[in-house]
Amino acid sequence: MEQEKDKYSDDVSQMVKNDTMAGVPGKMKIVFGIFMVCIYIGMALLLLTDFFRPILPVVWIRYSLAALFMIYGLWRGYRQIKGMN
Repeated sequence: MEQEKDKYSDDVSQMVKNDTMAGVPGKMKIVFGIFMVCIYIGMALLLLTDFFRPILPVVWIRYSLAALFMIYGLWRGYRQIKGMN
């Protein structure tokens, strides 16, 4: 029983050290990163196409937010491609 417990704790510590469980968290980081890039760029496009006109009637605020979302989405995409965290 004690040997099984030690083996389990060694396996868990090895997974924590590698920061992966058979590659799943690394793949999930990539998928989540791509998803978030799509969200930011999509939000910028929605702001540019007056989708939020009833909520944000002031044009310069919508365009400013659209530029901010677009720049940040492109920055996240660049970091995703280059492999930065």
